[in-house]
Formats: sequence, structure tokens, C-alpha cells
Amino acid sequence: MYELYALAYGFSRSRHGAMVRGAGEDKVDNSWLFFAAVSEKRKVLIDTGCGDNRPKVPEYAAGFVRPSELVSEIGLSPEQITEIIITHMHWDHVGDVRLYERAKVYVQREALEDARSLVSPEKPHSQAVRLADVEAMNETERQGRLVVLDGDCEVAPRLSVRLSGGHAAGLQYVVVETKQGRFVLASDDAYVYENVMSEKAPGLCRDFAKAEKSIRDMKALVKDPIKVIPGHDRTVMKRFERISDRVVRLG
Repeated sequence: MYELYALAYGFSRSRHGAMVRGAGEDKVDNSWLFFAAVSEKRKVLIDTGCGDNRPKVPEYAAGFVRPSELVSEIGLSPEQITEIIITHMHWDHVGDVRLYERAKVYVQREALEDARSLVSPEKPHSQAVRLADVEAMNETERQGRLVVLDGDCEVAPRLSVRLSGGHAAGLQYVVVETKQGRFVLASDDAYVYENVMSEKAPGLCRDFAKAEKSIRDMKALVKDPIKVIPGHDRTVMKRFERISDRVVRLG
């Protein structure tokens, strides 16, 4: 079984309609989250946040703390990370992956190929994908640490991924078994709990139908929809056991 943590590396306010399809123009609070599933044998990150590719626009991540430094608050260092699951190739999920030099990195083929097709030296940033991140994944592949997936897969005992492709090409959500039961890490198929409860996709979405099917599928996997953890909901930091100002234990 794993201990599962949510780590917030920044905070912001976003347009409600961007977070939930059909919502208004008011602003809502959100967090920039990544996750860690820790057992005796494995130290797994689910996404790596953003690092050297951090946007210069301050409102993207106010109070920014580099994720590779934030892992110290759960007693880990980058060198101890054994696996990384990249849910999708957007800049706020795959930054600084190069710092975890011993980890195997898992990504869906669809996500990787789509990202590679979007950027080039002439176009280093396109549709939330950054050339620096693609180059880091290419380097990971050359080192023999990249595991390219084609659909649902058990990454390790009691830790699996399921392909959705709703919010972004090749998006995968993550199912984790803990002593407090099963949790599902929705990534950006659900930005906030309002997506989960209403079963409405985020307003920023590649395929609304796939995202909404994904939300229904994720809810079916757990007894309590609170255990479907959205990728950007600030209340995650209030609903679960506080470890520090930026870290909570989910299970």
C-alpha cells in the first residue's frame, strides 16, 4: 500500500468558465498540484509540476516553490524517486523531469507524439507544450529510462494508469491503493471538485465527451467521489491531513 500526498507548488485565480465548462466569468481559487505515492520500495511522483520552464506571468503560480525542492517536505530528494508518471505533456505537469536522474518515466505514446508534433526550435511553445520539456523527455528516452505506454497499464502493484485523452492528447489518470482505500488522481480531466460532482468537463479541453466519460469512470472506481482528486482544486489542501502549508496526506 502507498502513502499518497498532494503537493502545491503555487496558487492562482482562474476564470470559472475555464475551470468548468459553461460556468461564468467570475474568478475562482486554484492550486498547482503534483502528487507522490510512497511505499517502502517505491517513491513515485505523479507529474513534476513546472521548474525551469516556469512562465514569467506571475499569476500563473503565485507563491511558486520549485517542485523538485518541495519533495523534501515528505522526506525525499530527487535522487530517491524511482518512478514518475507524466499524466500529459503540458508545461505545468512535466517541468524539471530531467532532475530525477534515476527514475523511470511513464508517458502515453499519444501524449508524447502529439507534443513532439507541436513544437520545434522555430516554435518552442504551442498549445501548453514547451520544447524544453519535449527535449528533456527525448533525453530520458536516450538514457533508456522512458517507458512509452499504449493504453491502460499497471505501473506497479496497486498503482495503475488509465488512458483518457480528454483534457489533452494521451492524458492518463492514476489509480492508487492506500490504507485508506482507493484514490484516483484525475489530472486535468477534472480541474476542480465541481467537475467531479457535476460531471462537467473543464472549459479548457481537447475532447469534452472523453473528459466527461473519464469523470464518470473515475467516480465509479471509488466509494466516495472526494477520493477523485482534481488537478487544481485549492480545497484539496483543506480537506485532507495537513503535513505542511503546501503538503497534505490523502491516504
